[in-house]
Amino acid sequence: MGRDLKQHAGAALGLGTLVLLSSCSWVTDFVIANTSQSELSVSYLVNGKSCPEDNFIIVPARKDITDLEKDGAQWQKLTSKEYTCNENNFIVTTTLPPRTALLVARVATYTGSASYGNDNFKVLRLELKGSEGEMSLKGLQVLKAFKFESKALFVLHY
Repeated sequence: MGRDLKQHAGAALGLGTLVLLSSCSWVTDFVIANTSQSELSVSYLVNGKSCPEDNFIIVPARKDITDLEKDGAQWQKLTSKEYTCNENNFIVTTTLPPRTALLVARVATYTGSASYGNDNFKVLRLELKGSEGEMSLKGLQVLKAFKFESKALFVLHY
């Protein structure tokens, strides 16, 4: 009986460790969703010492708004012809077609702006200009403008 108890305890401990390790880490996408019927001008200042390159600052990417919640829908990275980045001030500029989402940042194990400072968030300033008006955000305003959709997705709807 003691042997059975040790086997069950060992199995439970192993299973508990596996669950703990698999549930403590995720990646959260920060996305601008153009829900309007017109093209949206997007400009943002990246935090870092370089323009987007996929090492520390991701290359912006797009996908259809209807694909945001779909696991199999891949982000399409923008080409150098689809966005610009000023090497002197690290401002990224692009246009976002109607009904399209733009991936601007990705954060590992994000738990909300209350426990997360702007030092690690890669978008320091954000400006949106479209047919429905303009939006200009700085500092933590940028981070707080993205609203929770799921643990892996925060969206700023325009």
